[in-house]
Amino acid sequence: MKFIVLYLLQVMAASGILYLYYHFFLRNKKFHQYNRYYLLLAITVSICIPFVSFPVYFTNHEAESSIVIRTLKTVYYSEQQTALDITSSPRNVPFSWNTIMFSIYAFIAIILLGRIIFFMRRLKHILDTNTKEVVGDIYFLNTTEPGTPFSFFNWLFWNSNIKLESERRLNI
Repeated sequence: MKFIVLYLLQVMAASGILYLYYHFFLRNKKFHQYNRYYLLLAITVSICIPFVSFPVYFTNHEAESSIVIRTLKTVYYSEQQTALDITSSPRNVPFSWNTIMFSIYAFIAIILLGRIIFFMRRLKHILDTNTKEVVGDIYFLNTTEPGTPFSFFNWLFWNSNIKLESERRLNI
């Protein structure tokens, strides 16, 4: 349980730092393709960063004089002692915190996966029911679906009720 919580905290910290960089430096840039790749890479990196360990070496004098190192040693050894105490007295608990946290995580993951599948099927339905035009490297779809206009990779979904010269087009 402790490892899952620590992992989730590390993922949140890494993704928060990477998102802050995006928010302050990349958000208003016109390199949309670069921004998309950065956001996808930021998700992947923030998930993988907790698995990377950075060894830190101290001399004996630095380790003995550093209050941070002494505090970490005290916390680490007291947690080991607590873990030994907890494991030595098993209880019949129907639900542990580990099971509850995993259940919540799995429930949220299933909901989000369901949403992704739903919207991908909806996107495929829009692609199948509307005519496509190729303009350079972009596939242009004129549709009356709600939520348009939007883009998805090289696909541009345009609402046919919006004129290309209208003011609303400029604000999107």
